[in-house]
Amino acid sequence: MHLPFLRLGWGYSLPSFACFAGTCFVVHALRQARFGGDAAWTAVTGLLRLTCLVYQATSTTNDIPLLFFGAVWVYGRWRCRRENRPVHLFWMVLALGFMAGTKTTGVLYAGVLSAVMLWELRLHRVLARRVLAGLFVSFLLMGSVETYLETARVYHHPLGPQTLVRQLKNPDGWKGGVANLSRYIAGSIYVGPIIPGDPHNVTTVLRAERSFLAWSGLTQRGLRVDTHDDTILFVQSGFEELSGYGPLGTVAMALMLASAVWWRPRSFAWQLAIVALAGFAILSWTTGYNYWSNRYLSVWYAPATVACVCALWEYRGRAAPWLRGAFFGVAVVSAVAAPLLSVNRRPADLVAAVRDRDHFETRNYPVLGVARDQLRDLRRTHPTQRVYFVVSDASLVLPILEDRQLDAIIVTRTSFLSQLAAGRVKAGDFVIEDNASG
Repeated sequence: MHLPFLRLGWGYSLPSFACFAGTCFVVHALRQARFGGDAAWTAVTGLLRLTCLVYQATSTTNDIPLLFFGAVWVYGRWRCRRENRPVHLFWMVLALGFMAGTKTTGVLYAGVLSAVMLWELRLHRVLARRVLAGLFVSFLLMGSVETYLETARVYHHPLGPQTLVRQLKNPDGWKGGVANLSRYIAGSIYVGPIIPGDPHNVTTVLRAERSFLAWSGLTQRGLRVDTHDDTILFVQSGFEELSGYGPLGTVAMALMLASAVWWRPRSFAWQLAIVALAGFAILSWTTGYNYWSNRYLSVWYAPATVACVCALWEYRGRAAPWLRGAFFGVAVVSAVAAPLLSVNRRPADLVAAVRDRDHFETRNYPVLGVARDQLRDLRRTHPTQRVYFVVSDASLVLPILEDRQLDAIIVTRTSFLSQLAAGRVKAGDFVIEDNASG
């Protein structure tokens, strides 16, 4: 979705913002139909306070599209059941195809939702067969099948280089899953803005988590190879891939944990919370823990936060109005405070992004800005020659990819060697290799 905007040279994050807006629309529509306008707007406000989720709406990462296509599937299912019009199955099938093509975990989620669709249509066999055929076509056209095939051809594995796959996955099975889930639970506890380099970043919560891991023998279990329990932090400010989810994230996690012991299958709040908790469990079991894992959680914090709103409106006690008002108040105040307390997403940073865009894009990785300037100088002095930028697994390529002045050919080492052997690399072409992985 972002590629056309990369070609245009502006608006790279507009697709992410559109996905966030679409998700908010679905949440508002569903909660308004069930609980009324107050609940609908409270749910939307709650999403606005999930700091990392909002940051994702200003980035080009592919987690928020995954959430959006899941929301489209839920909306299509709701409309189909409400209006008894099978035409809405088309949108559900299309959403699952896009979900599978968004990222690798989307294949798993789309597969689960496909199974749910077919199970619900088991009494309508003709319709179920049509949906199955539609899913096949949708996955084939929208599921990025060609990417997996090309990756398998180049790296002999559909998910990429074996070294990268081993680095990203949880290496310790169920013990790693338990350790990772405990880290996510501890990381959900909001104690104020926490950033790398802060002298007070080792909080009581972090010390308690390290003590728990040491007591249970789970220290270093489930971590990526480049992460260590002695140095991890629970970041709560700035950085779209690292930030936490604020005070409402704490409330959402509490409800998810309560849903595991407070069995209420007919409750909308329980259904959403238990699905979100299952998502956390799957992520903990399959993926190694790292700072970047925080952005993966946005897919599950969103339904958990909506579950909190459902729980408040399902509760009919005398304190219900006060609890609803308190939740809404916290959501509004913290949504306003989040950018003011952010380390790098403050209003002043918006001005800086307009005044000096080049510096703003690479300020977190200054060496990348230096490399881009050198590539621009190379392009100016040799305008007719091609520039190959050979990247590694850990390379940061977006500022290079989006720079239309460079027109650099970004390739992996394996792909470059293939092109070199095929004679496509000509004499006079420049080759720059990034050894970011060491």
